[in-house]
Amino acid sequence: MNFLTIENVAKSYGDRILFEDVTMYINQGDKVAFVAKNGSGKSSLIRLIMGDEEVDSGKVFIHPKIKMAHLSQDPDFNEEHSVFEAVYDIANPVVEAILAYDKALLDPSNTDQLERCMNKMDGLQAWAYDTKIKQILSKLDVNYLDRKIKSLSGGQRKRVALAKVLIDEPDLLILDEPTNHLDLNMIE
Repeated sequence: MNFLTIENVAKSYGDRILFEDVTMYINQGDKVAFVAKNGSGKSSLIRLIMGDEEVDSGKVFIHPKIKMAHLSQDPDFNEEHSVFEAVYDIANPVVEAILAYDKALLDPSNTDQLERCMNKMDGLQAWAYDTKIKQILSKLDVNYLDRKIKSLSGGQRKRVALAKVLIDEPDLLILDEPTNHLDLNMIE
């Protein structure tokens, strides 16, 4: 299945041509890396793919039935959110069910609400997903869920952002400089 098609794409800023006549096809299961000198347009091409910028010419087609996620060089978070809020801020029915269940656990006297939440978790098979989220957070060493985003180092922010995109289970994951701010152990 073709996930992404780029045909004859060109991009320039003023008189500076970043690239022209770029054509590529990314299919399910492909792993692609853009390798070039700094300033040659790798991040610009990613912004074109994500729809954050317009192409000068050519076309970008993303299959309408795939879910795409992007890890930018400098992840953008609400600085006042906790890590927990940032990681779970995903428009995903399973994550929403997990959050509702966690909230219902805080008020054990409301057994009807807790039962509704448990039934929803069962229906969405969210129990395994909740475990998966915890495994991702553990693997990335994100164990500071109560800390505010503004208090995190660059490496901690990158780990939180990576956890968030992995939790969302995209079909196509685009990573822009994913190892920036990470130490050697985390990169490995």
